[in-house]
Amino acid sequence: MYNQTRAWQLFYRIKDMPEQGFSRSEIRIARKELGRLALEERNPYLARETYEKLRNKKGIKQASELALELDQLYDAAKGFLSLEDLEGLKRTMDRAVITKDLPWIEHIMDYKDLESKIFEGFHKFFDKKRIETGPAYPLLENLNAAYSLAPNYDYGIGIAKGGTFSEYLFNLFGLKVLTAETHRKKSGFIWYDSPEQLHGKKLIVFDKDAVTGKTLKRTLQQLKPFSPEFVDLYVNINISTRPCSIRTIPEAIPNGFRNSFDPSKISKDKLVEMFETLLKKFNLT
Repeated sequence: MYNQTRAWQLFYRIKDMPEQGFSRSEIRIARKELGRLALEERNPYLARETYEKLRNKKGIKQASELALELDQLYDAAKGFLSLEDLEGLKRTMDRAVITKDLPWIEHIMDYKDLESKIFEGFHKFFDKKRIETGPAYPLLENLNAAYSLAPNYDYGIGIAKGGTFSEYLFNLFGLKVLTAETHRKKSGFIWYDSPEQLHGKKLIVFDKDAVTGKTLKRTLQQLKPFSPEFVDLYVNINISTRPCSIRTIPEAIPNGFRNSFDPSKISKDKLVEMFETLLKKFNLT
């Protein structure tokens, strides 16, 4: 167990040292020994935490590389982030694709405040349209989907409010987008942008999920007069036949959509390429 190793024993002793009257210098020396022991015992979490307190970049780098070697990707990403080590982050992303551990590296989006810049842009985008935005969803996997799918379409249609998040993410990667709204309790449908350019085009509709399918049926009815080449659907909440409280119900997706996508259905092979594209877009390279 962790607390039986020499590194963890030293860790707990260091915690008590301030109350026992040890000086900062003595505590610092003890932490240096802790970092060395943690690396020796192949404990990247404890090594990273210790070297970050010491502001020892070399130690953080060693801990991050060890974490990557051991597939402890959360700690690998945290360490490379603190160093702003872009190459290390890319290697961590590549490994996360192989191990399918993408949720553990979501914090990679904190690189140079990239996540905050994306959300700032999201709110500004819809403030200009005076449209209330819907909830956000896990950023990394939805960005990956947007980057992979956007080149396949001429226009995207976001259904407010649930589809606004995806609408913005797809627009980040160059897809022209429109916003619409359909009322649940009424039969009304509102276009916030002119839909005239949709004639004969390849379209993708964005919504957070499908529960009853009424919203999506109305949307397809509104698109029919434009004779699109095809209409696909992208939802943020995974399509699943397993009974659970949060899911997109496959039976609720109406006929008329050529394909239906969710984040889990999209290959992660372009994850690093997507990340590099975003960094350039926000001038963070």
